[in-house]
Amino acid sequence: MISSVFPWLSEHDTERANDLRRIVEILWSRTPTPFFYTPHDPEHFARVERNIQRLIPKSRWGLLADKERFLLTCGAWTHDIGMNQGLSPSKKPHEIRRDHVKRSVQWVLDEANPKLLSRQETELLAEIIMYHSRQNDLQLCSKRRFCDGDVVRPVLLAAYLRLADAIEVSCERVERNASLLPAFEHLVLGDKDEITFHWIKSFAVAGIVANHDKQALEVEFEVPATSKDDAKRYDPIVRHVLNEIELELETVERILDGGGLSSFHGVTHDVRPLPQRAVPSEWVRHLPRIVNYVQMINSPSATAISRAGLELVRATAGREYATAQEAREGLEQVHRTLESTIRERHCHNEVRRMADRVALAIKCLGDRAADMNGLLERLNAYVRQFEELVRSDGKLAQQQTTNVWDALSKLSQGRQPAEWTFLLYGCSETVVRALTSAPEGSSVRVYIGEARPKTQYGARNKWIYMDGEAYAAMLKEAGFSEGKITIIPDALIASAMERGKDKGVSRDDSPAIDAVLLGSNGVYYGDGIVTAHAAGHYQVAVVARQFKIPVVLIASAAKISPMRSIAEKTEHRKARWMTSDPDLLARLHKHARITWNPREERVPFDLLAAIVTEFDVVLRRTAGRFGVTAAEAESVLKRWEKQITDYLEARPQGKSRAAGA
Repeated sequence: MISSVFPWLSEHDTERANDLRRIVEILWSRTPTPFFYTPHDPEHFARVERNIQRLIPKSRWGLLADKERFLLTCGAWTHDIGMNQGLSPSKKPHEIRRDHVKRSVQWVLDEANPKLLSRQETELLAEIIMYHSRQNDLQLCSKRRFCDGDVVRPVLLAAYLRLADAIEVSCERVERNASLLPAFEHLVLGDKDEITFHWIKSFAVAGIVANHDKQALEVEFEVPATSKDDAKRYDPIVRHVLNEIELELETVERILDGGGLSSFHGVTHDVRPLPQRAVPSEWVRHLPRIVNYVQMINSPSATAISRAGLELVRATAGREYATAQEAREGLEQVHRTLESTIRERHCHNEVRRMADRVALAIKCLGDRAADMNGLLERLNAYVRQFEELVRSDGKLAQQQTTNVWDALSKLSQGRQPAEWTFLLYGCSETVVRALTSAPEGSSVRVYIGEARPKTQYGARNKWIYMDGEAYAAMLKEAGFSEGKITIIPDALIASAMERGKDKGVSRDDSPAIDAVLLGSNGVYYGDGIVTAHAAGHYQVAVVARQFKIPVVLIASAAKISPMRSIAEKTEHRKARWMTSDPDLLARLHKHARITWNPREERVPFDLLAAIVTEFDVVLRRTAGRFGVTAAEAESVLKRWEKQITDYLEARPQGKSRAAGA
C-alpha cells in the first residue's frame, strides 16, 4: 500500500517520504491555503509528484540516483508549503502568494527533521525549491552536488519540478472547489478578476499529457460551445495558457536535453466544445467576464479593448441583484478592472469614459430596489449606445467613413487618382473600415509600418504579436489582396516617402504616398491639441511633414477629452519587445539598457492635416490654404465632445428594468 504512493522509491525512502507527507497533511488540516487562490494543498502536491513521474519515462527512472528520486518527491510535497496561512499568520493573502517560494525554502531549512532529512539533503531540497520558481534563474542553480556520498544534479531536479508544477493547471485541480466561485462575488479585492482567471483557466484545461514519442506536451481544452468555431471566442484564455506553458518549457528545455532522461520541444493543443450542461454552472457564469478581462489586459487593439470593456459593463449591469449593495459590489469590481486598464494605457479615452460612467452609477446608487433597477437600466442604455458607436456597420461609423474620403478629396484639391497610396501606422480598425469604402473607380494600396515598439516575443523567440502583421491580416480579411499591402521596417518609413517623391523611381516599386492615416487612443484639447497613441506615431508625423505628406487622424469623438497629465511618457512596455531569447537578453543586458520603450506618446495638432470624426472634419489651416486655426479647432473638439456625450446618454424608448420589475 505504501509503495503504491511512491512507486519509484526504495523501501527506506518510501518510509521517509510518507513521514514527510503526514507532516504536510497535518499542517494543512490546521490551516489551509487562502481559499480564493487555486488550491496549493496536499492533493496539489500529490499531482505534482505524479506529473514528475510522467515527465520521465518509467524505463528511465533508473537513470536517476535513488537520492535524486527521493529529493524530487520531497520537492513535490514541499515546493508550495509557503502558501499555508499558518506559516505567515500576520501577512495578507497577496503577500503570502508573493513570498511563498521564499517561505517554502525557509520552512525546509527551519523545520527539517534530522530523522527524515540529512543536513545535505535539507540544503539541496531548499535549493531545488528555490529554483523551481521562474522568479529565479535556473542557470544559477548548482549543476552537481555531493549528497551523503551520492552525486546529485540539483538543476535537473529543479527543472523537472518547475515543469511538473507548470502543467498542474487542469480541471482536476479546481473542480472539487467549484462551489467556492460564487464567494468571489463578495471579495473586496483589486485583483479579483485576476484571481478568478486562475480558477477559470484551470476549468478550461481538461488535461496535459507528456508525449515522449513526439517530445511534446499535449494540452486539451474543454469549453462550453456548440462547435469548434463557437469555441474560438475562448481563444484569449487558450492562448494565455499555452504561452505560460511554453515559457516555462523554454526555461528548462536545454537542461532536460542535457539530463538524458526525457526531452520536450513543443506544446500542441486541441479545443473540444462541450455542451453547456456538462460544465459547472459557476464556471459558465464567470466565463464571459473573464474572457473580457483577458482581452482587456492583453489585446493590442484599442477597439477590441473598448468592446471588451463594454461587454464587461453590460454583463454586470444586466444581472439581477437582490440588493443595492450587491449591485454596488459588482460595479465597483468592474470599475477597478477598467481603472487597471487605464493605468497600463493612460491615453485610452474610450475606456476612461466607461470608467467615469460606472463611477457615476456607483455614486448615484441608492438603497431602494426601484432606484437600483432604474439606474442599471440607464447604464445598460449607455452601453447599447456605445456599442452602436463602435459597430463597423453602424450609422455613425458609415458617416465617419464618408467624412474621411471627403477630407482626402479636399486635401488632394479634388484630385481623384485611380489608385490611392497611404502609409499606415498603428493597427486601427477605424482606419481599415474607412479604406474598405474607397470611392467608386478608385483602388487603395498601403504601406504599413511594422510598429516595432509594440512587438511581443514569446517562448523560443517566436512572435506573439507584430502590429504590422495584425494590420495586414485585418486588411486582408476586409477584402484587400496581398499585392496591395506592403509591410516595411519602421526605419525605412522616410525612405518610402522619399522614393515616392523621386520621379526617377518606378511608380510600381515605390508609388507616391498620398497621405498618412493614423488612428488614436485619445484626442486632447486644452493647452493646445494633441492625439495620443502607441509610441512610434510621433516620428511618422514628423517625417511626413518633411516630405509635405498630409497626416490624417481618424478617431471617434468618444476619444476626445480635456488635456490630462503626461503620465504615459513614463510608462514603459513590460513585454519582451526586442527578443525573448534568454542568451541574447543576457548579452544585451551586459552591454546596454534595453527597457526604454514608452508605451504611448503624443502628436501635436501642427503635425496633422485633418481630424476626422463621426460628426465632421477639422482641416488645419496652413499657409495660403483653407482650414481652421488651432484655437478654432479646439472649439470644434469641445462641441464634438458634448455631442458624443449627449448621444451616449440618450436612452432608447422602451420599458426600463424598474417598469418591468
